[in-house]
Amino acid sequence: MSTFSNPVCQRSLCLLRKYIEEGEVAYYLGSGVDINLVQKVPSWNELVTNLFKIPFKNLSRENLEKSEEKDLEKLGEKFPNEFASFTRWSLGDFSFFKEVENKFSEKINDAPDSKDFIDNFCKLLLKASLIITTNYSDYIYKVLTQYNEKSKTPKQIVVLNREDLASFKFSNPNKNSNIIKFIYLHGRCSNGSYPILDSWGYNIAQNDDTFYFEFLNNLFSSKHVISIGTSWEDIPLRNSAALIMRTRPYVNQSHIAFSIDDQLDNSKSVYRTWSNVMKGAYGVSFVNVKKKGKIESAKLMSYLDKKLEQPNLDDYEGLAKFLDEAGDFESILQTDFLKDKSPLQRHAHERISKSAETIYNNVLNNFYEIKWETVAIIEKHMRHHIYLYSDSTTANKLRKNLWNKLSKNIPKKNKWKKINDRLKFDFIVGGWEIIDANLNNIPSFCYKKFSKVFNNRLKIVKKNKIWMSVENRLINNNSDINKTETEIENIALELLDSGWESMAAKLLCDKAVFLSICNREEVNNSLLSFYKQSNNVVNQAIRAEAVARSVGCYRRRIKADVINAIWNPDFNTGRILLLGRLGANDTIQCIEPGLLGALGLGLLVCFLKSKNSIVPIKKHEAIKKHEAIKLFKDSGLSEYHLKKALSRYWENIMPIVIYEQFENLRKEFGIV
Repeated sequence: MSTFSNPVCQRSLCLLRKYIEEGEVAYYLGSGVDINLVQKVPSWNELVTNLFKIPFKNLSRENLEKSEEKDLEKLGEKFPNEFASFTRWSLGDFSFFKEVENKFSEKINDAPDSKDFIDNFCKLLLKASLIITTNYSDYIYKVLTQYNEKSKTPKQIVVLNREDLASFKFSNPNKNSNIIKFIYLHGRCSNGSYPILDSWGYNIAQNDDTFYFEFLNNLFSSKHVISIGTSWEDIPLRNSAALIMRTRPYVNQSHIAFSIDDQLDNSKSVYRTWSNVMKGAYGVSFVNVKKKGKIESAKLMSYLDKKLEQPNLDDYEGLAKFLDEAGDFESILQTDFLKDKSPLQRHAHERISKSAETIYNNVLNNFYEIKWETVAIIEKHMRHHIYLYSDSTTANKLRKNLWNKLSKNIPKKNKWKKINDRLKFDFIVGGWEIIDANLNNIPSFCYKKFSKVFNNRLKIVKKNKIWMSVENRLINNNSDINKTETEIENIALELLDSGWESMAAKLLCDKAVFLSICNREEVNNSLLSFYKQSNNVVNQAIRAEAVARSVGCYRRRIKADVINAIWNPDFNTGRILLLGRLGANDTIQCIEPGLLGALGLGLLVCFLKSKNSIVPIKKHEAIKKHEAIKLFKDSGLSEYHLKKALSRYWENIMPIVIYEQFENLRKEFGIV
């Protein structure tokens, strides 16, 4: 779906297709859905503004001047809940709720485009076991029950109000469940329910109703939430989503929010930036459905309803399509696919490595029988997996051979123009990323007539050598510390400005590494020296993690968090941070051994610092082998991960006084 070509959104959409099929999704539906079902349904602001006019009539102030009407509308937009409170107090509860109920008396829209939307929408809802709405109307419930009866499905729809949350229990995912819980989270205008319409009601729900908050927290931690037509200005909703995002592991639930607004454009940089901010803060990917709202919405529903098919490793067209639909190498769908295709290997990382190498060898052996674009799509995704999971010699050889073969067989100029910009950009950038790739094979016409976004990114890549290591960048600048720090910072800012946040996160991690190198010799054997030297490193690591989080790059989040834990003077803060990240099985399965080892290394450093809180590090014996193995096992890791953690990669990042404690341990494992 071209509307959702952003890899971050694509990753979330594709994951949701899997979770919908497995019955793990919950729907959170707002007034935007009613607007698609009924032609004249009021928005929340329109509802309370119109309700607010009623007391004026009752108080003999019927004839409002036009200027007052406009002022009323402006105030209603700013203070909708307060307007609702005033109206309720003026009318009394019974009359107030009756007026609200009267506002939702329109018939369901039976126009063809609405019918397509309703059919696709209900088909999806019936695959869920939990549906939540903040609406007071019964439009959604009506169309769902009508569709359920018409399609003769065995589903039983059980209605609950906010007052019933004390009896509600989240069930385990079950795609064969025939019971759907339909919850009016803010109540409704009916017997036995007290709708939350005004500031007083919201205050009670937020501060007095513990079941309300527990429900929202459990919703975001145990379900994959699709919100449609919902206002994310709702404070309780945002607080719960933020809490789960902040405290849960890297590979957490996949949430997405859809709005329908012809004025918004997913492709514009301002919307993308806002969407990334919301992703970083709440763990929710925001997508606007624009152009002919109901038609686009129907297409989206139809897309989400399609089962995601896994191709064979030698089905190159199917493989390219699957990898693209899954998003990018950060997607657990890609790692799960590679893992499942080589079941004979014992460990997950071995299975992924085996599948990646098989794909590379198959494509190389059949290169001239496959379309160039198909090979380029496979290469741009698989170059990351083989680098992360295979040994460096095999990975570098296969990556270089396939990329060079692609570069020698680039389509003619007229065909090249027809290839989409993202694929062309990813292919060219691979030449800088892959060791010993032959960039001279690329004709000059390949660099021309890119869109502005990709053209800017290409210029940054060519000018700055963004994959250069920190050590080499320092050497390149004749060991000039200030010049190197400024250079890294400027490149990161350029990347952010170009909308390439994932690569900006890489440069910001580089800066944290650079600051670690500059300060590692200054830390002596006391916590006081940690406090003096760690501030800049820790702050930079937090910054890098936040940018990586905004686009769902959990690998760069891990690197930033490990640096934070190593340099944070408070060993307990670092320890809790890393243990929280290791708290889910999905994390262990999806992350390559080197990064899992890094998480364990961070825990080892925290362990050493906990000893140092009593006496200086140097007065302790070096950490024992059995202590390290036990710590890793207690954290859900293995001795294999411990050996990965002791590689030289992290040597320059740790303060020397800490790294020295690992020398004997490295010798015991025979690591040179």
